[in-house]
Amino acid sequence: MESRAVENALDDGSGGMKGWVKPAFYSYNFILTRAGMVLVPRSKRETEGIPINSLAFAGFLLCKSEEQVNLVHEAGVLDVLARSGFMKNSSHL
Repeated sequence: MESRAVENALDDGSGGMKGWVKPAFYSYNFILTRAGMVLVPRSKRETEGIPINSLAFAGFLLCKSEEQVNLVHEAGVLDVLARSGFMKNSSHL
């Protein structure tokens, strides 16, 4: 029921929430610090087997193999994180 109310608010033409990502279809990484709060929408749970969760965005990537460590070193942390997100001009946002 709550989800339907959110969908209606998204599509009611009021401009208040129109165009936002519908929460029923996407998961988010939630980061809360004393300085602020960040919600990062993600398109998938992992990149090359590396779980992309809130800790990854805080700088703690869990690599389960040497191959994954090498991927992070070669591609860079930001690229690995970006692969699980959405492009800025994506139609999903």
